[in-house]
Amino acid sequence: MSGAVCCRVAAVVALLPLLAALPSRVRIGAIFTEDRRGGHVEMAFKYAVLKVNSDTLLLPNITLEYDIQYAYRDDSFHAAKKACGQLQGGVFGLFGPSDTLLGAHVQSICDSLDVPHVETRLDVDPRRRQFSVNLHPSYQDLTRAFRDLMGFLNWTRVAVVYEEDAGLVKLQDLVKAPPDLEMEVYIRQAGPSHYRHVLREIKDKGIFNLVVDTNPENIQLFLRSLLQLQMNDDRYHYLFTCFVSSS
Repeated sequence: MSGAVCCRVAAVVALLPLLAALPSRVRIGAIFTEDRRGGHVEMAFKYAVLKVNSDTLLLPNITLEYDIQYAYRDDSFHAAKKACGQLQGGVFGLFGPSDTLLGAHVQSICDSLDVPHVETRLDVDPRRRQFSVNLHPSYQDLTRAFRDLMGFLNWTRVAVVYEEDAGLVKLQDLVKAPPDLEMEVYIRQAGPSHYRHVLREIKDKGIFNLVVDTNPENIQLFLRSLLQLQMNDDRYHYLFTCFVSSS
């Protein structure tokens, strides 16, 4: 018997007392933002439930059912109401949303009610939470990795381009130069309507190293602006701190 199978069997044996207390059908809730409705994150969630149900060892005699709700990114009130409605409906745990603002509200509700919560969002709060698991790389680990890379490449002049205020908060420790590196930092906020204007300013200043935190949905527009300004030769180096959209 392989080591992986042994570990799985041992885990099931350890969970038997808890599994015996569960009903034959267990409902779990998930909240996704409207712009990610039907996206690959939602499909992955549904596929994971299907895989768990098809595994006879993982949750024997238990069938998972999901309750999926959607919320707008700028509507934390209704996102919280949807989470409360799911909990009143008897869900045993909640997944998402990945939006920073909405995720914080839902996570707070789960914390206060001791409900398991799984999320994938950037969280700048370093405190550990007993009932929450965040699958997103931690803010501290990302910052350390980015700073190590900038120090290794000996970046002495850097332009930081961010789109949302939360991006600047995320980058505040990143733009602090390592102790052994003197670094000049030029910070600008830019959206799709003025990517080219800000990038032209950076080009005119002769800055060739850029840290970019922009909305993943707008990354194609940003790259198009780079091509239009011919800022894509071997002199320029880019460090993108945003992640690809799941839509």
